[in-house]
Amino acid sequence: MLRDGTPVLAGEPLDEMISGVASQTLQPRHGAIVLEWALRDLSRSSGHPGALLAARGYLKSACEYIYRDDLGAQVRYLRWVLGIAFDGQLSRAEIDKVFSHLDSPPTPALERTVASLTAKRNREYVRKQVCEAFLRTQSLPDWAVYTKEPR
Repeated sequence: MLRDGTPVLAGEPLDEMISGVASQTLQPRHGAIVLEWALRDLSRSSGHPGALLAARGYLKSACEYIYRDDLGAQVRYLRWVLGIAFDGQLSRAEIDKVFSHLDSPPTPALERTVASLTAKRNREYVRKQVCEAFLRTQSLPDWAVYTKEPR
């Protein structure tokens, strides 16, 4: 809430942070503060903030920018984000949902995070979804379009 009593909508600080990441004008240490505050606020919200996070690509780009030299921190924050967006272990449908909301290629941290939040039997499925998301975000045809050449 602002000093004048006006409520701050949950998406507003995230949008400002994402804008600063996109323009590369946000200081990573400031982004870390906003990200932490926003995630704490979303964790306490009475609603389900999954749609808000999905619309912002599950903050993948922000985590990559803010913690650019720390893969472990990227994974920790992405686990927090996906923990807010989904309850418990990720199903195949939820994995599809995560990778369908990306506007840029998936990062190694996102792949590692999603793989760690699903059953072991889905790990290969995660890898396939990463490949498909990469092709889709690069405006390339689906992987099934490519034919295999005989050896």
